[in-house]
Amino acid sequence: MGGGGGGSYFNFRWLKQVVGALSGATRPSKWRAVLFGLRYLLFGVLLYVIVKFFAIKLVAALCGFLAAVGAVLLEILYELTHART
Repeated sequence: MGGGGGGSYFNFRWLKQVVGALSGATRPSKWRAVLFGLRYLLFGVLLYVIVKFFAIKLVAALCGFLAAVGAVLLEILYELTHART
């Protein structure tokens, strides 16, 4: 599994745990909260490495990281405008 695939897998698992804790399906723990916070530290380190060592512009790296957010927002807008009740 590549770096991007591995990161996506762990991100999915962490988000699934957060949603489970918020919904009451699982019990939150301090360790999971720490891991969730470390995710943002890891994001910052990866962004620094990409910009510093691969000579990619910061804006391009941020656009790549935030592409999923844009996709989710577009999906929400699509569902809101085309929802059939």
